[in-house]
Amino acid sequence: RQKDIFQEARRCVRPAISYFLQKFNHQDSPLFGIVRLFKALRLFCPLRARKLQPGLNHVDELRLLPALDSDDTIQHLKNELPSLQAIGRTYLDVLHCNQQ
Repeated sequence: RQKDIFQEARRCVRPAISYFLQKFNHQDSPLFGIVRLFKALRLFCPLRARKLQPGLNHVDELRLLPALDSDDTIQHLKNELPSLQAIGRTYLDVLHCNQQ
């Protein structure tokens, strides 16, 4: 019985997953660039940045913002990445200590 429920749930969810992938993850989708931009902007949130463990390639995605689309700016942000990651670790450690 449980197996049937899972199969039915998968059958119901499959169209939604297909729609999501088509709308947000396909390069020809009008929303693809917005999703990429949203993902790139998560670097500015210390909580997200810590979970993402961003690399230098993540910083390159910030070129989607016209204001950040310069080699000097991107290089500066790449140089700042270790500091951002340290701030994220410190922020979460302080937050965790304050909740105890």
